[in-house]
Amino acid sequence: MAFCNYQHVKYNSNTPFFVIILILFNIVCIMTVHSAKHTHKIALVHKERSKEQHSHLHKVLSNAHNVLKENKKNGLSGKENQVGKEIAMALTNIKNTQYVGTIGIGTPPQNIHVIFDTGSANLWVTSSLCQSDACSMHESYDHSKSSTYVANGEEVSVRFGTGDIEGMLSADDFHVGPMVVKKQTFGEITVENGNVFATDHFAGIAGLAFPALSAYSHTPVFDNIMNQKLLAVNMFAFYYSKLPRQESALFFGGPDPEFYTGKITWIPVMRQFYWEIRLQDIFIGNQPLHLCNPHGQYTVDEGGCKIVLDTGTSLIAGPSDAISNLLEKLDVPSHCNDLSALPDLSLQVGGTKFIMHPADYVLPGGDDGENCKAAFMPLDVPEPRGPLFILGDAFMRKFYTVFDRSQDRVGIAVARQTGSETPLKEDLNNLVHGKATSAENKLVNEIIQQEKFAPPVPSAKPLPLKSEGEDAYNSAPPGPGEKKALLELANTQRLRHNQPHSSKVPSVLGDHISKSHEDRVNKMLEAVEDGNLDSNILKDSHSPMQDYNGRNNNNDGGDDSDDHDEERNW
Repeated sequence: MAFCNYQHVKYNSNTPFFVIILILFNIVCIMTVHSAKHTHKIALVHKERSKEQHSHLHKVLSNAHNVLKENKKNGLSGKENQVGKEIAMALTNIKNTQYVGTIGIGTPPQNIHVIFDTGSANLWVTSSLCQSDACSMHESYDHSKSSTYVANGEEVSVRFGTGDIEGMLSADDFHVGPMVVKKQTFGEITVENGNVFATDHFAGIAGLAFPALSAYSHTPVFDNIMNQKLLAVNMFAFYYSKLPRQESALFFGGPDPEFYTGKITWIPVMRQFYWEIRLQDIFIGNQPLHLCNPHGQYTVDEGGCKIVLDTGTSLIAGPSDAISNLLEKLDVPSHCNDLSALPDLSLQVGGTKFIMHPADYVLPGGDDGENCKAAFMPLDVPEPRGPLFILGDAFMRKFYTVFDRSQDRVGIAVARQTGSETPLKEDLNNLVHGKATSAENKLVNEIIQQEKFAPPVPSAKPLPLKSEGEDAYNSAPPGPGEKKALLELANTQRLRHNQPHSSKVPSVLGDHISKSHEDRVNKMLEAVEDGNLDSNILKDSHSPMQDYNGRNNNNDGGDDSDDHDEERNW
């Protein structure tokens, strides 16, 4: 026997929400109760609530609604004990070449200006112990004034393209907006040589690349943000203004639709090292340059050329020959009073063309319009990390860029650079204090729902230190883009061996059909699924285009070697 007489239901602030909803239905309820042999129908008679009960119900509903609104504002999606937030950090635009934000280190926080760099993974901060001339140009961190400082003592030294630094590892709490990242390991710089930090604009670099790029194998700051569950979704995004506008920002926990127009184009990361995707070609007007054709000089696989998004690079960079060819075809004049004669430039990335107008890729000179330059620079990165192209700040002023660690992908949308600055500044000020708009919350909740159905990404744990001369790039885990490409390659080899006469293209797995070939393909598939790029089975398939080029080189026989005389630190 079952009873359903809701006049006896007592509701309070702990009453489940579905019970409250049940009470609201002013109908006669018929409940069907199943037993082993019979079906019983029990009538429920509606009874009016008293004024006191009615008032109490409204109070309970009001409290419940306020809780839901607060959870949604903080990106909690109704989950208990989740710390998720969406916040932003204002960045100062320094001459359209550097975008600087402020973090707090220690207890009480000591404010330090840093560059947030997606092209590196470590956290470096000038120490008060530093006596170098460059150190005196900006603020520094004094660990003796922090109650949460933890000594490490391991000595470190890092070489950059414009100098080198020395110091020691330490740990302390980091304040990033309203977030507090506990026990973050970082490098205290005690010696600064060259021009790395020879500026009064910033005193540190906060790397936002993958852990495999981290020197000394300590956990990068964003990985600690993820581990400590400080965000609703594990992504960050950049909006770079163009002077004289000054509303640049770094967003944590989801993209902000107020700062871009249209939809976000998502592109999978190829390898968890840099934020590396694939470039198919560059177009001047409608004319392709054929830079990343199959078997091309810079092509690394069937996806095209390597290209990375790097907020630590001011310009758009690439191999010397490619950039020289591009500049010759653009023919940017030294006077830039009238750019109307110049063509648009498009970069086809992930199958989508991203168009830059002349005003986007030409850097103005002085007030008189003299000495204009195209925002491109040559950079020859040796293997295995290169050859590659780099999308720096010049690209990101045009495009709002999202970096998603939960699904290892990059999102690109057209940045909102016109119209009044006031709404953007008001929205940014609210997000700096952790107050998101309904549109931002809606987008974050949509992303949370998408992540529930997304496949797991390979592990991105910090790798052990590499032996002298070994490049960590070779051992970095594959991203979803590379994993998919390798699986497709292995399946292609399987089909080729099953139909040996259908193609004259040589196979990277050999020329004879046998059970050993089938076993080899299966092992390749297993290695890719496990994310094991150290497996020897993948060595001859990781860059198939290079393998084919070596056997089918119909060029003029010239020397294609690159001595890379100038050492790069990319």
